[in-house]
Amino acid sequence: MEGDNNDCTSTMYRILTVERLVVFIAATLSASPESTRSHDPAGRTVLVRSVVVDPGFRRRGITSRCLQAYVGEFRKHNRVMVFSRKELVPFYEKSGFVMKGKSLDVDGTTDELLEMVLEL
Repeated sequence: MEGDNNDCTSTMYRILTVERLVVFIAATLSASPESTRSHDPAGRTVLVRSVVVDPGFRRRGITSRCLQAYVGEFRKHNRVMVFSRKELVPFYEKSGFVMKGKSLDVDGTTDELLEMVLEL
């Protein structure tokens, strides 16, 4: 995106700024879909932990483009997983993710999360 500063210091997260933080995406790697609590550099599953968007930049397609570019960097891995709230399922489905069902508690919250997977 012209004029944007895509600053990154790690392959596991990306920051998009347009005079301020707009999109932040963070992930870890896991050796197996069942092992989601810690980062394993040898892992083949990318676990998207966080997708945060400035409210003023939502519903413009920016987050979708950022997510697609981010996922594109992990083509050598087997899959990308995200644990989504119900209302965000259509957003992830538009990016090619498939809902696999309810997720087990992965982060200690009481929120009901749904496991979504994009096979690479």
